[in-house]
Amino acid sequence: MLTYFNQGLRTRPAWPIPVYARRDWEFQAVVRGKAIPTVDGATQSLPHERSLWVFPPRFRHGWSCPDARGCQIVVFHLQTQHVHPLLLEACKDSYLRVGLTAVEVQRLKELARGTTDHYPRASALTPFWVDRLAADLCWMVARKLEAQPELPTTQSNAQRVHRATSWFSEHMSQGIGVAEAAAAVGVTAGHLRKLFKQVGLDPPQKVFAELRIERAKTLLIQSDLALQDIAKAVGSSGSTALCRQFLAQTRQSPRSWAKQQRASSGH
Repeated sequence: MLTYFNQGLRTRPAWPIPVYARRDWEFQAVVRGKAIPTVDGATQSLPHERSLWVFPPRFRHGWSCPDARGCQIVVFHLQTQHVHPLLLEACKDSYLRVGLTAVEVQRLKELARGTTDHYPRASALTPFWVDRLAADLCWMVARKLEAQPELPTTQSNAQRVHRATSWFSEHMSQGIGVAEAAAAVGVTAGHLRKLFKQVGLDPPQKVFAELRIERAKTLLIQSDLALQDIAKAVGSSGSTALCRQFLAQTRQSPRSWAKQQRASSGH
């Protein structure tokens, strides 16, 4: 049974979505823009574009969107009998995220259009549609897990990657990099790069660089720190290096970006 369906653009003030437990399985796709789940009051990893997230029932989580322009989502809630055992095992202790191809994004939009004929008002054909919907959603996730020899290993890899990114976030002001994060979770730098690839993330050096810029953005908006102090707080070698990194990711200088954000929010 399909217990919830929604789609469309999500912007403030409707987002962020507070943390709470869903009754059924949540398949949430970000088809344009970026979104990130919140678990136990903390954002998880980085916001991702074109991603499908799977949360098991009663897993407490919320959602936020770092971009004032919002993001476009498609979300389905399904009861457990429609979820393949492969996903039941993979999400036994956590949740999953897989990247989406352009073809898969288009397919999700088609599924959303079709679902409008079956939710909230059902028809005699709705059970057949839900079976088809669930099969497509599970297939999009399962095919990304196919290369993994064992699901427990996959889950362990995802947890180790999460620990590495969390450790980096906590210690970035010390100027650490991939080697230090890898050592913190008990692997070599080369092995950590393999783990990031296996769980569908960009290389750790790129992920860590994005984390630095996300932290810098927060400090630019929420503090009066000088640029040199912000650079120190995010582990950059100085304000010049931070400006160069910021420009590479946003195509704006830190001050220009902050000025634009304040103007768009009316401050």
